[in-house]
Amino acid sequence: MSENPPQSADFRTAHSENPSQLAATAPQSQPGAFALDDGDDEISVLDLLLVVAENARLLIFGPLLAGLAALGIAFIIPPTFTATTRILPSVNRGN
Repeated sequence: MSENPPQSADFRTAHSENPSQLAATAPQSQPGAFALDDGDDEISVLDLLLVVAENARLLIFGPLLAGLAALGIAFIIPPTFTATTRILPSVNRGN
Protein backbone atom coordinates (compact mmCIF):
# COMPACT_ATOMS: atom_id res chain seq x y z
CA MET A 1 0.00 0.00 0.00
CA SER A 2 1.50 3.35 -1.01
CA GLU A 3 1.18 6.41 1.15
CA ASN A 4 0.01 9.73 -0.19
CA PRO A 5 2.65 12.47 -0.09
CA PRO A 6 2.13 15.11 2.59
CA GLN A 7 0.03 18.01 1.36
CA SER A 8 -0.22 21.59 2.48
CA ALA A 9 -3.20 22.70 4.51
CA ASP A 10 -4.35 25.00 1.70
CA PHE A 11 -4.42 22.12 -0.79
CA ARG A 12 -6.42 19.88 1.55
CA THR A 13 -8.99 22.53 2.43
CA ALA A 14 -9.38 23.65 -1.19
CA HIS A 15 -10.03 20.11 -2.40
CA SER A 16 -12.38 19.21 0.41
CA GLU A 17 -14.80 21.94 -0.69
CA ASN A 18 -17.45 21.66 -3.35
CA PRO A 19 -15.71 21.49 -6.80
CA SER A 20 -18.02 24.14 -8.26
CA GLN A 21 -16.83 26.58 -5.59
CA LEU A 22 -13.16 25.94 -6.37
CA ALA A 23 -13.23 27.67 -9.74
CA ALA A 24 -15.31 30.52 -8.39
CA THR A 25 -12.74 31.16 -5.65
CA ALA A 26 -9.69 30.82 -7.92
CA PRO A 27 -7.62 34.01 -8.09
CA GLN A 28 -8.04 35.83 -11.38
CA SER A 29 -4.33 36.70 -11.58
CA GLN A 30 -3.36 33.11 -12.35
CA PRO A 31 -3.28 32.00 -16.00
CA GLY A 32 -6.16 29.70 -16.81
CA ALA A 33 -8.20 30.74 -13.77
CA PHE A 34 -11.86 31.39 -14.43
CA ALA A 35 -15.09 31.96 -12.58
CA LEU A 36 -18.09 29.73 -13.16
CA ASP A 37 -20.91 31.92 -11.98
CA ASP A 38 -20.01 35.43 -13.13
CA GLY A 39 -22.83 35.49 -15.72
CA ASP A 40 -20.70 37.30 -18.32
CA ASP A 41 -20.68 35.17 -21.48
CA GLU A 42 -19.53 37.94 -23.82
CA ILE A 43 -16.10 38.24 -25.41
CA SER A 44 -15.09 41.66 -26.63
CA VAL A 45 -13.44 42.17 -29.98
CA LEU A 46 -10.60 43.98 -28.20
CA ASP A 47 -9.87 40.85 -26.16
CA LEU A 48 -9.71 38.79 -29.36
CA LEU A 49 -7.43 41.34 -31.04
CA LEU A 50 -5.13 41.31 -28.02
CA VAL A 51 -4.77 37.53 -28.25
CA VAL A 52 -4.02 37.77 -31.98
CA ALA A 53 -1.51 40.59 -31.41
CA GLU A 54 0.25 38.67 -28.62
CA ASN A 55 0.63 35.66 -30.92
CA ALA A 56 1.31 37.58 -34.16
CA ARG A 57 4.88 36.32 -34.48
CA LEU A 58 3.74 32.69 -34.24
CA LEU A 59 0.79 33.29 -36.57
CA ILE A 60 3.05 34.77 -39.25
CA PHE A 61 6.27 32.80 -38.96
CA GLY A 62 4.71 29.40 -38.19
CA PRO A 63 2.98 28.98 -41.57
CA LEU A 64 5.96 30.53 -43.38
CA LEU A 65 8.37 28.04 -41.85
CA ALA A 66 6.00 25.15 -42.56
CA GLY A 67 5.65 26.29 -46.19
CA LEU A 68 9.42 26.62 -46.63
CA ALA A 69 9.92 23.17 -45.13
CA ALA A 70 7.31 21.70 -47.51
CA LEU A 71 8.95 23.46 -50.46
CA GLY A 72 12.36 22.10 -49.49
CA ILE A 73 10.99 18.58 -49.14
CA ALA A 74 9.26 18.88 -52.52
CA PHE A 75 12.58 19.67 -54.20
CA ILE A 76 14.48 16.93 -52.34
CA ILE A 77 12.10 14.06 -53.15
CA PRO A 78 12.71 12.66 -56.65
CA PRO A 79 9.77 12.86 -59.07
CA THR A 80 7.65 9.72 -59.20
CA PHE A 81 6.45 10.08 -62.79
CA THR A 82 7.20 11.98 -65.98
CA ALA A 83 4.61 13.18 -68.47
CA THR A 84 5.24 13.99 -72.13
CA THR A 85 2.96 15.64 -74.64
CA ARG A 86 3.11 15.71 -78.44
CA ILE A 87 1.11 18.03 -80.62
CA LEU A 88 0.42 16.57 -84.05
CA PRO A 89 -0.50 18.90 -86.88
CA SER A 90 -3.72 18.06 -88.68
CA VAL A 91 -3.33 16.60 -92.15
CA ASN A 92 -5.76 17.86 -94.83
CA ARG A 93 -6.77 15.15 -97.28
CA GLY A 94 -8.07 16.15 -100.55
CA ASN A 95 -8.68 19.85 -100.92
